Amino acid sequence: IALCRMCAGICATEKKKAKGEEAQEKLLPGDYAEVEWMEIQALDGPLFRFECAEEPGPCTLATNIKWQVTAPKKMDADSVHVGSFLATLAGVSPSEVFSQEMVKDWRTQFSLDKPAVVARIKAKGKIEPVEISFGATAVVGNDNYALSSLMPGKVLAVPSYLVRAIVRDSFHWRNKSLFPGLVAEEVQAMEWRHSQLATPMRVERRGEEWFFLAPGKGRADPLAMNGLVSGFANWAAVGEEDKAATGKIFLEATVTTSEKKKFSLQVRPTTDKSKFVAKSSQRDWSAHVEAGEVNRFVRSYPELRDSRLLRSAELSQAKKLEISLKEPVATLTWEKDPNGAWKRFNGNEGEEDLVGAFAGAEVKSHEKALPSRLGPRALAKFLDGDGKLIREFPLYRQSGEVFFTTGEFPGEFRRLSPRFSKLLEGLASLK
Repeated sequence: IALCRMCAGICATEKKKAKGEEAQEKLLPGDYAEVEWMEIQALDGPLFRFECAEEPGPCTLATNIKWQVTAPKKMDADSVHVGSFLATLAGVSPSEVFSQEMVKDWRTQFSLDKPAVVARIKAKGKIEPVEISFGATAVVGNDNYALSSLMPGKVLAVPSYLVRAIVRDSFHWRNKSLFPGLVAEEVQAMEWRHSQLATPMRVERRGEEWFFLAPGKGRADPLAMNGLVSGFANWAAVGEEDKAATGKIFLEATVTTSEKKKFSLQVRPTTDKSKFVAKSSQRDWSAHVEAGEVNRFVRSYPELRDSRLLRSAELSQAKKLEISLKEPVATLTWEKDPNGAWKRFNGNEGEEDLVGAFAGAEVKSHEKALPSRLGPRALAKFLDGDGKLIREFPLYRQSGEVFFTTGEFPGEFRRLSPRFSKLLEGLASLK
């Protein structure tokens, strides 16, 4: 009998839809698009209250709006999760609507006397909040039965994922950023030390470039540094640690912004090698972070230095490469054609790979004790289209390997790759 009454209710609903009345059946109609606060509570669970923290408010149904959790304890809310849930409510219509009179004892049959979840949303200009109660799972399909204060006398069938979206712990609703308000582009300096470093690393931003201040000096790899700074600024927790971490510190890091604000982090290992415990200077709770995010900082000074002979902008400007030989006196010249290919000036295309290797070669190691008696044996110059010097590198040779100096790291010689050495094997000045 109950099923027959339910079917009759479904038929009545379909007739209403045919008359164009379905617009009234959104769980959160359009006049609820500006929200002041929301409460959700699962059966036997804590009450979560979210209040709009957007200035001047109220909050719209978007994922970039600021929300504050005010119960069961005050904390920044995960705006994406709160906004997504509200937007989902606004976009969902019941799959079925039938009169409560059609089903005897509908409250107990559909577990609406003790609903699994209750949600209340207070909109701007409304005296009372809309209340939606979610009950038992439907016999057929992936729906839950529900009640809405906007549809009195009706029982609704709504998607079960709405219930799953609500039944969450406090960490789900918490803002997981370790450094809220920190913008990577505003970071001007960074210092960090990990357990494998004897001395800390310190870098500072100068314009668009990064420079090391310790343990040595010189340019830092811009891609690597921008990646570290961006990762730090956008670091998010994957869990919450109940107990204060007391183990040995694995990583310490501090960044300073252009406004001289400091943001610090301490990271300690756990028994689970896939994660660490992190304590941010901006948070009063300890977070679980992924090991991969931490291990990005476990890199040596040579690995993070800018090892490129030419930077991207310089390579783009370069139109000519000249290698001046001392013994015998000669100059080898390559030019870049309109398609970007390098060719020997005399038309011999057999050595155009030399330029590619020279421009893109990375340093494999750093030599500080190369005998001074070798002296420069050849000089490589990159010039722009007007013949203006872009970069120049003195070249050296010892024991079948080629070294160079850039002038950025005083007194330091840098060894190029074996492939590069082989390409220069035929130059008379390097034999």
